[in-house]
Amino acid sequence: MFDQADPDKLFSYYTTMQVRIQDRYVGLANYCLQFLILSYIVFGIFIFSRGYLEFESAKGAIASHIRGDVLSISRGRAGSRYFSAEEITYPGLENGNVFVTTRQNVRRQRRAVCEDSMRPCVVDSDCTTVMDGKCSENGFCLEPSWCDIDDTPEIYTLDVGDIYIWIKSSIQFLQLARDRIYSTESNHPYPEDGFNAFTVREILMLCEPVPVRFEELASLVLPLRCCTFGIVMCRGSTADPQSRHAGLMSSSIP
Repeated sequence: MFDQADPDKLFSYYTTMQVRIQDRYVGLANYCLQFLILSYIVFGIFIFSRGYLEFESAKGAIASHIRGDVLSISRGRAGSRYFSAEEITYPGLENGNVFVTTRQNVRRQRRAVCEDSMRPCVVDSDCTTVMDGKCSENGFCLEPSWCDIDDTPEIYTLDVGDIYIWIKSSIQFLQLARDRIYSTESNHPYPEDGFNAFTVREILMLCEPVPVRFEELASLVLPLRCCTFGIVMCRGSTADPQSRHAGLMSSSIP
């Protein structure tokens, strides 16, 4: 079989053949295409997209501790009330956020048949038919609901400027250092004024613009973020006065 093989085919090999195309238009298109590809690699991938870097979503946690209390006298129905730190920061709806109550309306209610101010209506079908709800002359559903016992609620304005907030945070990069956790407790394990501990008044003074009156606390929303401390101010909204908290209506600062 080997003896019958063609020597030229047996000892043949492959080589690269280079062709020179002498055409200005084809050559110009070739160099333009190479320039575009090179520009995309340098500017698009390396400079703008930073393709030489590896990114990851870090995992972190924030814990906050509140210290302080407030005694307030009602501006509505006569009454006074002591608010502990747990009551001032209730409810804790989000991890890492602190809700500070600045105004609270307390209504005494009971279950009865009355007009539900939260349910406007035009016809009886707009009300709860299962409870035989009727549309009253005032345009509200007349049905079993939480009814106010007193005409005027207790209105408390809380002076929370001296409430003390201690913030602790930690972050971990699993791809860079799986066995290491970066935490503010490493070098600052205890509260330090101006570093990881602030009063509500000090935080508000960082707002732009600074609140003119301290009563404007009731309309501010202040998120505290890990690593970079930033203040964002916007208008907040009050809670539902007919909620399950027995008619509690409060304004909070997260």
